[in-house]
Amino acid sequence: RRRQKRVESELSEALRGDIEWVRSGGVLRDSNGRRDFSRTQRIREQIDEQERERVAVAAWAEYEDRWRGSLLVNGAKGIGFRDVAWPVAETPEDPEGLTFGAVREFVLAPLRGKGVTPSTKKDRIRQLLLRYHPDKTGFLLSRANGEDKDRVREGINNVFMSLKALQE
Repeated sequence: RRRQKRVESELSEALRGDIEWVRSGGVLRDSNGRRDFSRTQRIREQIDEQERERVAVAAWAEYEDRWRGSLLVNGAKGIGFRDVAWPVAETPEDPEGLTFGAVREFVLAPLRGKGVTPSTKKDRIRQLLLRYHPDKTGFLLSRANGEDKDRVREGINNVFMSLKALQE
C-alpha cells in the first residue's frame, strides 16, 4: 500500500510538472528523448479547458455577487439599466445587447467549480427564469429611473424570452 501510494504521488507530481512545463511554453519528450507533440497538445487542451472553466466560474460568481449586493437588493431608488445585474458576460448598453446568444453563452458556460450553484443547466435556467419572470420583477421596475423603466422592462422581457428558448 505504501509503495502504491508513493507511486501515485510520484505520478501526480510528474503530471503537475508536465503541466507547468507546457504552460511555460515547453514541449514534452517521450521516453526516448524525442519531442512528444501529441501528449503536449493533450496537456495544452487540458490547460485551456481549465482556464475557460475558471473564467466562467469567476463570471458567474461576479454576477451572483452583483445580484445580491447591487442597488436592486439593497432597496435603493433610482437605478438605471446598467445597474441591473443581467445574465450576460458584459453589461450591455441597452436592451438590444441582451440577445439570445449572449444569454445562452453566459448561462450555459461550464458549471463545475468550487461553490458554484446551481450545478446543472436545468437548475440554472430554472433559477434565472424565476428571477427574471415578468410577474416577479415589479420590485425592479419600481426602483428604475423614469427614463430607464421601459429599457429595464424590455431587458427583462429579452432575458426571459431567451431563457424560455433555452429551456425548450
